[in-house]
Amino acid sequence: MQWFFPLIASGLALCLIISIYTDVKSREISNLVVIFGSIYAIAMWTAFVGISGLKLSLGGGFLSFTVFLLFALIGDMGMGDVKLMGMSGFFFAWPFAIAHIGYTVIAGFIFAVIWVVAHGHFLKTIQNLVTVFKSWILPNRTRVHLEELETSALPYGIAIAAGGFFSLAAIKFRFLDFFHLLF
Repeated sequence: MQWFFPLIASGLALCLIISIYTDVKSREISNLVVIFGSIYAIAMWTAFVGISGLKLSLGGGFLSFTVFLLFALIGDMGMGDVKLMGMSGFFFAWPFAIAHIGYTVIAGFIFAVIWVVAHGHFLKTIQNLVTVFKSWILPNRTRVHLEELETSALPYGIAIAAGGFFSLAAIKFRFLDFFHLLF
């Protein structure tokens, strides 16, 4: 069991580093990385923990994939990000996948703010959010979706990786795990 965390952490880290590179370079998340990472994570959980580890890993992957699929369906991200998050969920397993989702959403928010400021799109982003908000809140308005507005593509794989690395640190160093108070 002493090798479990190092094997899980190094496998996830490798997948996340490759995904950062491909997302920044081509705005794509490699299906091969997601497939092999998922198989690796499920195999490690099963080998070290048994059938209950298999169930925990599948639960974490399903939850992470499903939550981020909802984000994709409302137009906030691409399917590569959804698959990468699902793969990460297999590594973290149930119930820590919940905390990983939270850390990733927080990292995504921080990264998005930094991204729009660094690329000079802060005012345009605020205008877009106001437009969408008004169209959804005020009566007798046609609903506007973010994908209909001019925006800059965000390589969300970076945020997923940041959430993943922070989640690994939170497992190793309990004082970093803000979500343990909830679960």
